[in-house]
Amino acid sequence: MTSMTVPGTGYLATILARARSTGRRDLPDDVGQLADVADAVAVQYQVLEQLDADPPKGWKLGSTRDGQPSSAPLYPVVLASGPTEFPWRQGLLLEVELGMVLGKSLPLIAGHSYQDSEIMEAAAGVYLGLEICGSRLQNGSIAPYALFLADGLANDGYVLGPEVDNQLFMTAALPELHVDIDGIRVFSGQGKHPQNVPMIPLTAYVNGHAPYMRDLQRGQIITTGSLCGVIPIPTACTTRVSFEDKVIELRFVATA
Repeated sequence: MTSMTVPGTGYLATILARARSTGRRDLPDDVGQLADVADAVAVQYQVLEQLDADPPKGWKLGSTRDGQPSSAPLYPVVLASGPTEFPWRQGLLLEVELGMVLGKSLPLIAGHSYQDSEIMEAAAGVYLGLEICGSRLQNGSIAPYALFLADGLANDGYVLGPEVDNQLFMTAALPELHVDIDGIRVFSGQGKHPQNVPMIPLTAYVNGHAPYMRDLQRGQIITTGSLCGVIPIPTACTTRVSFEDKVIELRFVATA
């Protein structure tokens, strides 16, 4: 990935990178002055470089407060082939999602409009995934949007679990989803995407052409939203997520 350097963003990138490493959650709204979304994206690139995580292994897609597509890198990414551990720190939240792994790149091409079928042809597979969220900002998602975006839309990690049917990315009729924490059920119900169909944010993104947007590359994980809202992880624990016959067991381990 080519570095994007905007004057004045390097200091904020350093603070955010350090906060990711230390688990800091109290950065104030005036920690950095960003002019716009492009500045926020520049900070994302610089944070990735400081964490030695460039290029990223995946992206979470969302939208700005005025409805324009946006994205943030997933970091760190853990592949779960069985029971898996992840460091626990104060302020963590869990989202259960569907992640598409790209078998082909999806470049943003001026004048080209991707159809859903074309996007699905680019998929190597769709997987049950867990996004770990935890903003470095004191005010989290209600902070100024550019600052929230610079902070990676609160992403604090992603766990890629077992493969599921690709067609689940294309439907609102999702299966039952269950989440247990230390044996206590904290969510049980049909999975429901905030935009009904997980594909919708991805289609909007690849058909957007804002100058700050980036191509989606082969091998990257693309995730578009939680199927169960956000679930607090108040302490070190074992979390078990079941979705049809697919299961992820994730143990949150306290760090010194």
